[in-house]
Amino acid sequence: MNKRNLESGQIALVLVLVMTVVGAAAISLAGRATIETRVQEINVDSSQAMLAAESGLEAALRNAPTDAVVTGSLDANTSYRVEDSAVGSDYVTLSNLKNVETVEINLVGGTGTGIDLFWESDPAGIARGLYVQVFSAAGVIDYSIAPAGFGTGFDSSGIILNQTLGTTNFDYRRTVPFTAGASTIMKVTVLGGESTLGYRSNGGTLANQLRRKTSVGTVVRGTDTVKQGFEYQESITDEVPNVFNYTLFSSGSIVQ
Repeated sequence: MNKRNLESGQIALVLVLVMTVVGAAAISLAGRATIETRVQEINVDSSQAMLAAESGLEAALRNAPTDAVVTGSLDANTSYRVEDSAVGSDYVTLSNLKNVETVEINLVGGTGTGIDLFWESDPAGIARGLYVQVFSAAGVIDYSIAPAGFGTGFDSSGIILNQTLGTTNFDYRRTVPFTAGASTIMKVTVLGGESTLGYRSNGGTLANQLRRKTSVGTVVRGTDTVKQGFEYQESITDEVPNVFNYTLFSSGSIVQ
């Protein structure tokens, strides 16, 4: 009789242990399924939030390119917010500009009497020139600037050698005048080959050169919120594609 009770107790203990293991496994699987479901939801929400951010940027560029803030929604749970700001600095340095590549400098909002232009020759010492145009409502003023011996029709006066802008050393510097409040854009074209170009205001503050839009998409699911976003920058000036500059200075055609 005692032996039967002992065996029954052992069987019951085994059953309890088996039920405990099975229950723990079931709870683990249920928890894992819940986590996997939530991960899938987050991935879906993240993709939806990014699509919202892209839609917001497209709407801002199309309908309100200069508005400070643009908001909207795709559905009851998905929205976007786009913030616009102008970006400026004390000076700008642009590396690896190709031959006849043109840079447009925004002058609206800037102060001073001119723009200091910095550029360099190639490593072998072969000089580079600049063709500069200053635009205003009154018309366009042209400057052809280069060291002596670069070519016919180029002005070497006012060029200062061995200059530094920020941490970059340049071979040449020349100040090109503009009229604050009247001049709008300065176009600078590199001639003779590849070069690095730098510029700053002479005697004032450089105008903002870039417009930045930051777009954030938001998806709300219950008490959880998922956000995705990105940043887009463009020149404040409406720059002409450089293929047209190449055509102008090479006497070629767009087809070529």
